[in-house]
Amino acid sequence: MIDVDFSNLTDFIDVYNTEMSRFKPEPVYCFPYLKRVLNEQYKKLQSTLKFPMEIKLPKDEEYLLQGDFEPKQIIKLDKPVMWEDVPIWFESTMEQAYLRFGYKNLDARYISDIALSMECIHGFLGGSSGHGKSVTMNAMICGLCMEYAPWELEIHLSDAKIVEFKKYGVNHRIPHISTIAATSDSDFVISVLQSAFDKMQMRNKIFGSIGASNLKSFRKMTGLALPRVIIIMDEVESTFKFAGKKASKIADLIDGYARLGRSAGYHIIMATQNLTSDIPSSAMGQVKLRMCLGAVESVSEKVLGNKGASENMGRIGRMIVNTEALNGGNTFKSNIKFQTPFLTDDNFEVEMKMLEEKGREVGYKKTLSFYDEEDIKTVEEACDIINQTQQKMKERGEMNNKVCPIILGTPAFVTDDIDELLKIYLTNDDVENIAISSPVAYKIGVFLKILSENLKEQYKLFNITSKIDYLKMFPNTSINKEAKSVYTSDFAVVSFLVNQSLFIEAIEILSQRLTLQESIVNNANSYFDRNNLHDFKNNKHMICRYHIFSTFKDYVDYKEIYESVYKYFPNFSYLSKVYTSAGTTNRWLEKKDYNKKAIFIGDVNKIVGLGRDSKTREIDKLKKLMQDCYRVNIIFILYGSTFTDLQSLNSGIRYTIFDSVDTREYSKFKADDPGEVNAVLCTLFDTIGTGEKIKKFKRSKIKT
Repeated sequence: MIDVDFSNLTDFIDVYNTEMSRFKPEPVYCFPYLKRVLNEQYKKLQSTLKFPMEIKLPKDEEYLLQGDFEPKQIIKLDKPVMWEDVPIWFESTMEQAYLRFGYKNLDARYISDIALSMECIHGFLGGSSGHGKSVTMNAMICGLCMEYAPWELEIHLSDAKIVEFKKYGVNHRIPHISTIAATSDSDFVISVLQSAFDKMQMRNKIFGSIGASNLKSFRKMTGLALPRVIIIMDEVESTFKFAGKKASKIADLIDGYARLGRSAGYHIIMATQNLTSDIPSSAMGQVKLRMCLGAVESVSEKVLGNKGASENMGRIGRMIVNTEALNGGNTFKSNIKFQTPFLTDDNFEVEMKMLEEKGREVGYKKTLSFYDEEDIKTVEEACDIINQTQQKMKERGEMNNKVCPIILGTPAFVTDDIDELLKIYLTNDDVENIAISSPVAYKIGVFLKILSENLKEQYKLFNITSKIDYLKMFPNTSINKEAKSVYTSDFAVVSFLVNQSLFIEAIEILSQRLTLQESIVNNANSYFDRNNLHDFKNNKHMICRYHIFSTFKDYVDYKEIYESVYKYFPNFSYLSKVYTSAGTTNRWLEKKDYNKKAIFIGDVNKIVGLGRDSKTREIDKLKKLMQDCYRVNIIFILYGSTFTDLQSLNSGIRYTIFDSVDTREYSKFKADDPGEVNAVLCTLFDTIGTGEKIKKFKRSKIKT
């Protein structure tokens, strides 16, 4: 029997633990680490960097596609850009973009040289909650933005849970970042991916047009600093989950990046805490660069192809990188260990401000498209934006007597609009009437205020409603009446407003076709003499108009118009005042001579003769007015909680604004079903517009 003495074991364990604590890696702090990286890289490249230096920035893709390779801007650097005593923005992305994850295998002698390149096109970052994914991603973005200049690298950020990437757009705007999608709305994420995908396709066509095989050869051939593009998608599992039926569209776009991104210099990095079946296998199947923080064995297997990440459960910031997972077999031997650099919020704010200032100092300008779904404007704020934007559009020549833009709000998609707003343009070249559908009265009221603010400068506003509550929403209308039936005199003004102008238009059309005979001239001159209208004698324009007016009731095609207006023009003297006031007695009327009018009608479904106790004839009359009104610079805006029994009016409506998730209302306008609509969004349906028929935008709210 062996006798073992354990009396000294406790002392031994204490000594052992003390010694082992010395081998525990110290935290790698992000900015001291990056300073070392930048200093070492600069020393390696210093002999190849020649100052003063000129950077030629390319024009937009459409110009390059036309063969215009003259630079849009030339930035001149007399010396390196400095961050305190450290050079930044000196590295090129012609061949790769390094991801500085810390020290390889925790050995401070070896800086991370993991890179996105033609070999590792895309990346995936996984790991369980609480293991440092957010810190890792922020440190990675900071590293990219410190090492590479904004003309070398373009970054797009998408965050389905809003929290993480929102800070890049709220305070300091890093010049590298083009798009921030802080939203759970899958359509916006799809638009980010689609917009970048379209540009990637154009880039490949540009390369082909000059015989360039990839980004590196294009830059050598043209001397233009065309940037490498990285799209970073946080919470990608939630993105696919929220997308529902549209998840396949996201997967298809990711697949497209995998096929075309290699030569174009486009990369995607996806990150998630929950690797579930919501992420299509096709999306993961395109990713060579795999990164995983501490995770359970099943997740580690899916990401790395081995269980290595499970060893890091509970170790915050400990990450494994593997680039062999797609090859199968034993991938464990290809695991590379890192302790990712630690980044605090305070450090983040200071250095992001520095990057913003450096961009301004060198003269680099970029517009950031920042979509924050939680930033909802009040009606008052929206009206201020409308007025400010319309003033800018006037200065740019985009708003004039012919064109009236209606600014609806912030689009829930990537837009090329210079003001980053969703606009529709009224030109009166065709039917442009608008319908507003919402079950909630105050939400309709919001749109009435927004539309009237847009229109008030160019249009006279008229409002006829069956609901008295809506009357107070129109402080600047020429007519603001309650009318519960089409048979009331208050509603009759609707027909008169349109038919009066159509009547004058008809007289102009028929007058221009008239062949003057001596009897017509004599008859008109005689009338002018009798009614003290001597200035019109022998005036061919007024003679023709008098003759057509006198015989108008005989024109069968214009019977309804005549019946609507004849009592308001008992003789030609009354009509002549129209031409005199418009200064058109000696010329034919042009479209610009018709005063613009906007006629609001609501709650349409409850007006007797239309929705309630509807008579087909009355609806047909309104439909015809709506179809013809554009010819005389008039638009209709119909609004209500429902449009039941009013489907026949569809042919007179171009735009429908929905503030409802009731799919039955969409079907009444034969509108495409937008699928799930975020609670802060509305949808615009355009019956004849090009591209997407349904466009989402952020609603405004009543001030609380």
